[in-house]
Amino acid sequence: MEVIFEYKGIINFETIDLQLNRLKKIPAYRAIRKSVQKKVYSVIVECLDNIYKHKITDSLSVNGREILPYIILTWENDKYIIKTGNVVTNDNIQDLRDNLKQINLHDRIGLKSLYAEIVSKDIISDEDGAGLGLITIAMKTEKRINYEFNLINDQNSYFEMQIII
Repeated sequence: MEVIFEYKGIINFETIDLQLNRLKKIPAYRAIRKSVQKKVYSVIVECLDNIYKHKITDSLSVNGREILPYIILTWENDKYIIKTGNVVTNDNIQDLRDNLKQINLHDRIGLKSLYAEIVSKDIISDEDGAGLGLITIAMKTEKRINYEFNLINDQNSYFEMQIII
């Protein structure tokens, strides 16, 4: 496994911009075939945006250990793998799990239809986006989004995603 890009820390507009600029300068990233590079970049942008939009806090301290969001891009077994992690409220887990299950059931055509259906309903708020970011990720990769939730405490869990390109 080769780590191409990695960031663990607070996610805000400034850090998103800084990390995307840093990514563009990494030789291993620049060596990726352009068509694949565009997919990787697009998915990383969506992931960082989702972490930022859905964060409940910049960091969480549990038993003196700070829990921060992360994103990592690796090259493994002839595939690019993007992994992310961030804190979510336990109240949001079921909706997020349902969205991901629904997304993972669809092929590219089904995802396009789902996206169009959601966009046509004029009720999308900036905060939830109705899962459009996750649908966009699935359309870019054409693979299942792997995910898990790890309980932190009564209020929060750590949500991790793995996207393969």
